[in-house]
Amino acid sequence: MKLITIKGIIRKKLGKKNNNYLRKLYNIPCILYNKSTNIPFYISYTDIKNIIHTPIFNFFEIKLFNSNQELNQTFKTILRDIQYHTVTDKILHADFFILDEEKEIILEIPIKIIGRSPGVSKGGKFHFILKKLKIKAKPSNIPQYLELNINSLELGDRLCINDLPQDKYCILHPLNTIIALVKTSSIDNTTQ
Repeated sequence: MKLITIKGIIRKKLGKKNNNYLRKLYNIPCILYNKSTNIPFYISYTDIKNIIHTPIFNFFEIKLFNSNQELNQTFKTILRDIQYHTVTDKILHADFFILDEEKEIILEIPIKIIGRSPGVSKGGKFHFILKKLKIKAKPSNIPQYLELNINSLELGDRLCINDLPQDKYCILHPLNTIIALVKTSSIDNTTQ
């Protein structure tokens, strides 16, 4: 599992006015939390924009510094949520959840397609229905992505949750949930 280190500065001043000031300086207000901890901080916009649009799941090591640039604490976390501006799509806020190595957590993991379907080569159309799966696992057992091998997917075949291994984590979808399938491509002969 990849661990990305991010430098954060603890926020002393809170509120809308201070958050807007941070954003003008190309910083993003954030919160670091678990059941017993709630630490407001901020990070550079460039640090977060490079990590949010990635096709794999990552852990983050957040090194929190105080206003004097002295290292205060370090936390292993996951990115739990990001809020965007409704019009401009700029990042407004990010939530990081502090991990406990002994406790299971629930999160969504992306699916990565491996191989080429023989059914598609025969004229079928591949439908990728679920791009992420919700799983429950301890942090040490969380994969960056779940591999879905489609090398044996013929025309009319489908892959379901029960076709995936679940030895290190538990997938929280019904076993018969379809992830991907190959349908016979149909031609629309309707006239206008």
